[in-house]
Amino acid sequence: MNISKNKIISFASLLILAGIYFINEHIYFNPSTSEQRGYYFVYKPHVFNRADLVLSCIRDVRSISILHKFGLPYMSSGGCALPFLLKKIAAIDGDMVVVGRGGIFINNVLLTNTTVFRKYQNIQLNPLHIGTTYKLGKDEYFLLGNGKNSYDSRYFGVVKNTDLQYRAILFIPHDQPIW
Repeated sequence: MNISKNKIISFASLLILAGIYFINEHIYFNPSTSEQRGYYFVYKPHVFNRADLVLSCIRDVRSISILHKFGLPYMSSGGCALPFLLKKIAAIDGDMVVVGRGGIFINNVLLTNTTVFRKYQNIQLNPLHIGTTYKLGKDEYFLLGNGKNSYDSRYFGVVKNTDLQYRAILFIPHDQPIW
């Protein structure tokens, strides 16, 4: 069987284009330090669970303004043309979330590094008020970042299932070269 050189080149080109499409749709670079910087494989799961790392679309107008002051870019995907944030699901349906002076309580347990700040790097923040309480309902989530300076649900509140775009899995930390 004799396969021409042009057919091989055409097939290889098709594979390269398919790879570029896959990378564009399923790879996310996290520029923020509230979760580990790096490249993440992202996909749309059937359900989101506690402790899942997710890309969430932030629609709160005050938060969008603050995120741009931090230099986060707009992303357009899955019907969302607003800033995405990479955060961990800390609370789900049925959980009780309370904003206290010492930080965030989920089901009466204080989580470490969850105090709220009014200002960070000379940027005025919009924290939830001390005493704010949520009893999460179906398809509601409370998101927290990995660290005390994370801009997360402590500032923009509960997010809905429709705002969770993807589940994310780190596969290349930023401190490692791609090639």
